[in-house]
Formats: sequence, structure tokens, C-alpha cells
Amino acid sequence: ATELNQPIEEAIETGKQWGLKGLEPVVRDVVATIK
Repeated sequence: ATELNQPIEEAIETGKQWGLKGLEPVVRDVVATIK
């Protein structure tokens, strides 16, 4: 799980840098699916 969390966090940070706050719910849904 730890190995998966790192890329996910990086993706979230990248999304924030791009200003794609609208993707946060999508990313969280993916995280919930993985868990």
C-alpha cells in the first residue's frame, strides 16, 4: 500500500500545481478503489 500511496500523492501534488482542483474527487475515488 505504501508503494501505491507515493505515486498517488505525487499525482495529487501535480494536479494542485496545474490548478486542477476538480480532479481531486476523481483521485480520491481512485484511492478508495485501490484501498
